[in-house]
Amino acid sequence: GSVALDGTSLTVNKVEGTRFDVLLIHHSLTVTTWGERQVGDRVNLEIDTMARYAARLAEAAKEGL
Repeated sequence: GSVALDGTSLTVNKVEGTRFDVLLIHHSLTVTTWGERQVGDRVNLEIDTMARYAARLAEAAKEGL
């Protein structure tokens, strides 16, 4: 899946419970404000709601619901 953090669309690499990981490449760090960020900084989080619904429907279909 993907998320947008402060307007930067990123691919989610790993999900564990309520946490997720993304990777930022060097180019993204230099052309955005991500290179200036510190651990603990607040970010705006946007998710693709339609993708979440599609994933739920696919899972339900797989389970025969």
